[in-house]
Amino acid sequence: MKYILSLALLLTTIFTAVTCSSPARKLADEGDLLFTQHKYNEAIASYNEALKADPKIILNGQLANAYMGKAEESYSKQNYTSLPDYYNEAVGLNPEIANGTGSDLGNRLYLAGTDYMLKQEWVKAVDAFSAAVDIGYASEELHLKRAGAYIALNLNYAAVSDCYKALALNPDSVSAYKLRGIAYYQAGEYDKALEDYSRAISGDASDKQVYFNRAMVWIAKGYYDLAIRNLGAALDIDRTYIAAGIWLGRAYFKKSQYYAAIDQFTATLAGSSAEAMVVYNDRAVSLGKTGKFNEALQDLDTLIAFNPKFYPAYYNRGVILMKMAQVEKAIGDLTVYLCLDSNDYYGYACLAEAWRNCYGNYFLYSDREDIVGEAVKRCGAIILSGKGYPDLLHSGGHLYFQSERGGKWF
Repeated sequence: MKYILSLALLLTTIFTAVTCSSPARKLADEGDLLFTQHKYNEAIASYNEALKADPKIILNGQLANAYMGKAEESYSKQNYTSLPDYYNEAVGLNPEIANGTGSDLGNRLYLAGTDYMLKQEWVKAVDAFSAAVDIGYASEELHLKRAGAYIALNLNYAAVSDCYKALALNPDSVSAYKLRGIAYYQAGEYDKALEDYSRAISGDASDKQVYFNRAMVWIAKGYYDLAIRNLGAALDIDRTYIAAGIWLGRAYFKKSQYYAAIDQFTATLAGSSAEAMVVYNDRAVSLGKTGKFNEALQDLDTLIAFNPKFYPAYYNRGVILMKMAQVEKAIGDLTVYLCLDSNDYYGYACLAEAWRNCYGNYFLYSDREDIVGEAVKRCGAIILSGKGYPDLLHSGGHLYFQSERGGKWF
């Protein structure tokens, strides 16, 4: 009996020695060493070579760990797009990973995405949240936050999709309706936006932002009374809500209720400092509509003194100066305006009108059809397309005036 046991032990020892010294085992041992050195690609390659040498060798655990090493490496390098592939390879080899380190990795990706949101790094936030979703981590909050990042990137229908996913997890999610309303509004689907904002208000009537957002939709649709009602509701919640105060004045302006607009802008200006430039500008335009040109100029002078680069003020002051027959000053302001915002064809057309009022008939050449068309409509000037006059085109401007005083580029 002892002889038989000794023989069996001898045979086992010989088999083990052969196995340990086999090419497959050596490759596997090399893979283990590479893994400890964090050389995960080389470790994976070595394990795969071992499997080719001996398909019966069991290396699922080692391969799974190596792929998880790659996933963690991708996480540390913020390479979120490739991370899910490594993770899913690991889980395929060892499903228990999903309940252990995998769950922790999903949570860390969610937190990383949240941190990017705070930094307004929207693309990185989307990548981190998407990696979390791709490895099986999902929650209402994750989909809502990714929707917010998509909205910031103007990827509105991607945001809508995430809001639907959030609602699938929580059908009563007021936040999902709010965000989906924003996405629909940005996409120009105003009726759907109104539906979502109304649902959000039904779930939470205390959020001033939702009333404001719904007012923006009504303004876009031209229903100014409804916009005024919603902006009033937002201000009832928070009397210091500056954005609502500004847009309430603008809604009155759009209804041609200029005195109401002036009163609202004045009330808003009393409680605003950060938005003072916008309020001064809007009030000046409203004052101009009522013929109070001197008061309008005072607002615009104050605004330009505060911020000389606030280009709408030069345009508005130029228009008011034209109405006051101070045409040369108007030309000066409109010229400054176009230097700060050279893409506004309407500004060029106003300049054309001012030039004609000041200097009489002239020839105008332009390389832009939108400028030519608007100038003809405003003042019936003699307009010639610059396309036919290549010798007059100038890289530094879009308008060339030819009058008895000579030529000038703008």
